[in-house]
Amino acid sequence: MIKKLQTAIKKGSLALEKHCTLQPFQWHGHNVVIGPLFCSYGQIGYTIDFDGISYQYDYELNKLEEV
Repeated sequence: MIKKLQTAIKKGSLALEKHCTLQPFQWHGHNVVIGPLFCSYGQIGYTIDFDGISYQYDYELNKLEEV
């Protein structure tokens, strides 16, 4: 399922900006929570909790990794 999540993020079909509310929602039957990912100079991506597994998506590097 992580491949499907990666593909959705890269294609833009999972609207990260729209869902970046820290409120849980259902996506293809899975619980998802999206929040902002910050560094010292501002927002660089999103944190994604996907069925209890945490990921970070860095849109500057276009990289999704489990944390």
